[in-house]
Amino acid sequence: MDERNARNSRASGSGRGRRSYARAEKLELLAFFGPVTRRLLTTALLFGLFLEWLLPLAQLSNYTELYRIGPVAAVIAGFLAVGLFMPPVVISFAANALVVVLSVSLIYAEHAGSPAAALLHMADAVRADAQLLAQGSLAFSGETRTLLLVSGLGMMAAAIQSLVWLRQWGLGLTGITLVYLMLLHSFLGLDVLAAVVRTLAEGLLLHGLLLAPRLERLMGAPTPVRGDHGGVLGWSARWWLGACGMTVLLLAAGGAAAYGRPSENVAAPWAQETIAWGQTHLTEEAIAAAIRERSLEAFLTSPKGGANGWTGYGFDDGELGAPIRTKQEPLFTVRAEEALYLRGESKSRYDGRGWLAEPDRLETRVIGQLDGESEAASALAGGGTGARTSGAAAADMVEIAVRALRPEPGWPLLSAGPSSTVIAMAPDGAGEEARTYRADPESGALFPAGDAAIASYTIESRVPKEDAQLLRESQVGADDPEALRRVYTALPATLPKRVTELADYAASGGGGVRYDTVKAIESFLKSTYIYTRRETDVPPAGADFVDDFLFNQKQGYCVHFATAMTVLLRAEGIPARYVKGFAPGQPASAEAQSAAEAAGLGAAGRLYTVRASDAHAWVEVYFAGVGWVAFDPTPGITAAGIEAAADARAE
Repeated sequence: MDERNARNSRASGSGRGRRSYARAEKLELLAFFGPVTRRLLTTALLFGLFLEWLLPLAQLSNYTELYRIGPVAAVIAGFLAVGLFMPPVVISFAANALVVVLSVSLIYAEHAGSPAAALLHMADAVRADAQLLAQGSLAFSGETRTLLLVSGLGMMAAAIQSLVWLRQWGLGLTGITLVYLMLLHSFLGLDVLAAVVRTLAEGLLLHGLLLAPRLERLMGAPTPVRGDHGGVLGWSARWWLGACGMTVLLLAAGGAAAYGRPSENVAAPWAQETIAWGQTHLTEEAIAAAIRERSLEAFLTSPKGGANGWTGYGFDDGELGAPIRTKQEPLFTVRAEEALYLRGESKSRYDGRGWLAEPDRLETRVIGQLDGESEAASALAGGGTGARTSGAAAADMVEIAVRALRPEPGWPLLSAGPSSTVIAMAPDGAGEEARTYRADPESGALFPAGDAAIASYTIESRVPKEDAQLLRESQVGADDPEALRRVYTALPATLPKRVTELADYAASGGGGVRYDTVKAIESFLKSTYIYTRRETDVPPAGADFVDDFLFNQKQGYCVHFATAMTVLLRAEGIPARYVKGFAPGQPASAEAQSAAEAAGLGAAGRLYTVRASDAHAWVEVYFAGVGWVAFDPTPGITAAGIEAAADARAE
């Protein structure tokens, strides 16, 4: 026992000795940087190298979401400034945390109105994310992710600063920076000549100044290069002359070697070939196919489709929010005069988790004939005599021809608007053309009359123009039909109060005018929340889907944005409904255009290919005398969206 205790005592003493030696070695290595001027100068050169990583990002707004490098540079400068004074660990941690919080507050101050408001909003977001984390969810808000990113960048800067002082790591950072700049030039054709010259000047000078403490570390004794007596900023005058002279000489040699050689800011041929190969072979579909555990058909026929769903037209909207993956399978070709959203169905009953199935209101109609509607159905549909007469000048009659590439039973008939008529329809396989179809007079949804799969059909739709002045004037002195208001402004009694308060805030720029209020809420959602298909999840049990999206997750895809806009509009007393269908797709190739014309696919205009990944959701808002007008709050929807088509019709 005594021998064991003695052995343990010796081991413990040995461990303490090693730790003491390590601390002594660290203090010895930092001894050269005792004067603050030496730390200040090396830190300034180090910060210059960090800036060379950030400055090119200003040319990469099409590739990154970093539009302002100022806050990021401020964070790095703050961490380096704290390290400059080498405070104790506790003080260093507190100071760096303050730098992070202030920087992130400034980043979000533009949206929140002030840094103080941004700070409070950030605290709420972090607290909500902590609660979700405790429940096992990693769906962090934008504020929390920004905090983590900024903290990581700051800690990296502080770690490199320590390496520079302890191990004189200057030349390595310079080399990595040069490689980074050359890759940007080779792959993206960026102009990095000035950045390369600055990097060489900063890096070579830093390396020259760091040679002094490196020599002392290797020799184990102070050297005359310290300049403790009569030196300049902590180095002797002769050492400064040598370091600066070598830097200038090497830069001059490099400039002379490159003089007269042509320089173009274009991607290198080998880089272009690499990018082309990646675009061909590293598509989302190819990667998904490589890692998929089972075949697509088995996935699609499984009851739940796995943990993540695929982008595509969904028939069950009762539980929203699960992450989805992209599926590029072509579903339809559509011939139309212009790019139009393809409307499938609308939903009116939101229960806090999703959209409930609509009751069976289908009625049979004859193809090519517009049947009369009952007064009640006309009111719920936003129709009636007023809408059909005064709104006639505010709408275009649009014809589309749809051809199913994989005909399957159960699909709705896609149209360009809620007021539509089927004028031709052919079932899949041999047989006569269909003579009837089914329509929901309230929601505007259309379906085949039987259970057969439909190969092709042509539909004529009345599509309201988004004419701002006309829509503003439509509500002057007009009241919404009571039956319509009762259905399309309904909200669950369990909707959290803060959702209605947020609706008031988002609508404040509308000035009480319906059209301006709708656009204000649409703009608020587009500019405040983030689009993602993957980083989202079904809300926790008992949570409201819209509340969870607006205040906790703060990111999602079209289903999140469309549902949230519908709820916010209803909270303002504006009749609105959730619509799902497909975005217009992409213009088909010239060969496909010719084949469609030869096949006699109806409707004039251009041919578009619609894929499963084009499945989309948006919002329809009721305007008296006009009817239901479409709006899309999802960020990133540009020329292929409803507004672009509406602008084209208005011209």
